Amino acid sequence: MKIKGSLFDGFNYIFLTLVGCLMVFPLLHVLAKSFSSSQAINAGKVKLIPVDWTLTNYHVILGDSSIWRAFMVSVFITVVGTLINLILTASLAYPLSRPEYSMRKVVLIFILITMIFQAPLIPNYMVIKNLHLIDSLWALIIPSAISAYNLFIMRSFFVALPSELIDSARIDGAGELRTMWSVIL
Repeated sequence: MKIKGSLFDGFNYIFLTLVGCLMVFPLLHVLAKSFSSSQAINAGKVKLIPVDWTLTNYHVILGDSSIWRAFMVSVFITVVGTLINLILTASLAYPLSRPEYSMRKVVLIFILITMIFQAPLIPNYMVIKNLHLIDSLWALIIPSAISAYNLFIMRSFFVALPSELIDSARIDGAGELRTMWSVIL
């Protein structure tokens, strides 16, 4: 029995190593091209090892102000979008995890329906247009401000917490918001 398990582990390690090499190969190829000259790239000489080593490509990219602007836009959308998603998702998941809330099953069913039947692209565009968000960064943040998938994960986390934590917070005089933000999160 032990031989069978170790044989499976051996094949598993070999398979995962091969898959890992297949995933790393394109990254090494791109990295090699980034350190190679344009002539070597256009001639097709670059495979996994850089040809005609140069840092010119990095000077061109890092010297371009539009790249830095795009990077800062990406950072802004990621940070602000994540914070808004966390706040909204936690604010909805916490009451849905409490047994005192009588309508939680109905609300969860409606949220589950939104996971199954997602809105196509055109209605999303129309909502963004009606909110006058076209050509703004908020058009990228607001549609993903709350995710049903994240909501179910966070709700499951809240349900798994022992009720004694909430009871002790209430005994100490904490309200619902203080309990959620200080104890649960």
